[in-house]
Amino acid sequence: MPLSVELYQLNLSEELPILDVLTTLFFAVGLPYTLLSTTVPMLHKWYSLNQSDAESKSYYFYALSNVGAVLGLISYPFLIEPQLTIGLQQTIWSVFYCVYSFFLLFIIFKIFSDKKLTSKTVKVDELVTKLPLRLQAYWTLLALTGVVLLLSITNAMTQNIPPVPFLWILPLVIYLTTYIISFSNVDAYRRWLTGGVFLLSALCIVFLYHTSTMFDLYSQIIIYCIALGSGCMICHGELAKSAPKEEYLTNFYLTMSVGGFFGGLLVSVVSPLIFDEFLELPISIFLTMVLLLLNVKEEKSARHLKLQQIGGGTAVALFLLLFFMVNSAYKKFDVYSTRSFYGTLTVKDINIGDISERRLVDGITSHGAQSLNEDEKHLPLAYFSHQSGIGLLLNSVKKANDLNMGIIGLGTGTLAAYGDAQDSITFYELNPDVIRVAGSHFSYLSDTKAQVSTILGDGRLSLSKRDPEQAPFNVFVVDAFSSDSIPKHLLTIEAFELYWQNLDKDGVLALHISNNYIDLLPVIKAAAIELETELVYFSQGTNAEEGSSADWVLMTKNRDLLYDKALLNASTRGVIENTNELLWTDNFSSIAPLLKTKWELF
Repeated sequence: MPLSVELYQLNLSEELPILDVLTTLFFAVGLPYTLLSTTVPMLHKWYSLNQSDAESKSYYFYALSNVGAVLGLISYPFLIEPQLTIGLQQTIWSVFYCVYSFFLLFIIFKIFSDKKLTSKTVKVDELVTKLPLRLQAYWTLLALTGVVLLLSITNAMTQNIPPVPFLWILPLVIYLTTYIISFSNVDAYRRWLTGGVFLLSALCIVFLYHTSTMFDLYSQIIIYCIALGSGCMICHGELAKSAPKEEYLTNFYLTMSVGGFFGGLLVSVVSPLIFDEFLELPISIFLTMVLLLLNVKEEKSARHLKLQQIGGGTAVALFLLLFFMVNSAYKKFDVYSTRSFYGTLTVKDINIGDISERRLVDGITSHGAQSLNEDEKHLPLAYFSHQSGIGLLLNSVKKANDLNMGIIGLGTGTLAAYGDAQDSITFYELNPDVIRVAGSHFSYLSDTKAQVSTILGDGRLSLSKRDPEQAPFNVFVVDAFSSDSIPKHLLTIEAFELYWQNLDKDGVLALHISNNYIDLLPVIKAAAIELETELVYFSQGTNAEEGSSADWVLMTKNRDLLYDKALLNASTRGVIENTNELLWTDNFSSIAPLLKTKWELF
């Protein structure tokens, strides 16, 4: 300690990058995390063996431990991350971990010095014979379903909503809160009230799953949170209702842990290998509904039981029918679809009205398009049209120089359309599926006359390994921010310095910063001030010919380019001057201050 792992410096394998991440995390934080995660059940068990009131408080302390987890989760994005550097966070955490270890050792000494412990210990083999295997399997399934629901909804939220700290923490807070409520007061869980809320929210998710852009930001968050809260309340409420007496605590916690482990394994490792979309979300909803229906047999009234069985069964059937209908309609434009560690990737042919084009969609975000008309296939479309900031820049540079361009983010390879025989273009792409799809379903790379090379790997890491003897780029493009997931390590001052080391003295750094919810301009402006460069900002409207709405920022020291008439006339003036600065470093970055206001969002 202090423990540290720089994930962006991993050499991720093409086939199973998740294994590289898990291996690194295991060696970096595996041992202390294992110790922390096992102490709560252990202390709980020791308390139950040494206190006369253990029966009444047995699961109250489990709920209390989750309160501590929630407080830690909430405090991090609002109190710790915005105020402390990563290095200082590591040091403080290490000090508290040492203090925690000291008190744990003290408790162990006190407990095992008490002879009452041995007299109350129950043999493990006796416990196993007393607990029905069916009950243990039921606990495992409940814990597994709760984790799958948590992870699948978190994936959905972070795919379609900006991943600011509270958004990935919010689902986990809700998940833990349902544990707190369920185990602190078993009667707080009302089976059919909770089930009714879950069924209604599940029907809403059928449409949200496919057409999230039809819902505003807050509606998406509310629907996802209601579904997660009610679904986890069902799983954890049923766990609490069926929880055993204190002598079976160890077995109960172990069973829940096994279920949680396999739930995480199914979502993180298995699902990307067997599904080409995020099907674990509807599957987890279906499992939760089935688990709810399994418990209606406890109703005393036969008539009430029959009505609930019919109502619940109808709701499950309606959910499945709606999902398959909407899913089929949404996929009717699909030409190709795949999924990997990096997310889902879909190729769609759109033929609506005057629009006839092929699009590459990552999640729900378009990453490029190409016309399906043979005589227009050479035209760069979407964010890269001739009227966009990057299009104007490249046309201006080509008037006087051959292109030697580096690009982080391949997409469909649209920028290759600007290349001529004397030009050189190097793409840096993290996702191997993108490279395959750009070559097999789009023709920009094969049609260009320029010399094109594609390097697989993280853009910043790959650029840092570039041979310094190679000719510097005269244009370097960073196109990795058009989705709502921001790779922050590409926007720190250290990253900008690396870009500048690979540009010639009159070179231009172009950044595509189109984003629904996050304003990246303050970060770029702060970096420009540090590097003593000038900025030019372009905002292309949706009515531009051949293009989509796109925001581009150019960073350069080239005075001639700054006064180019075409660039000046198309640039959006006044925006940069009215923007604040926020400098990101490898040791400090926070997205929260960059969120666009409500009035900008809607």
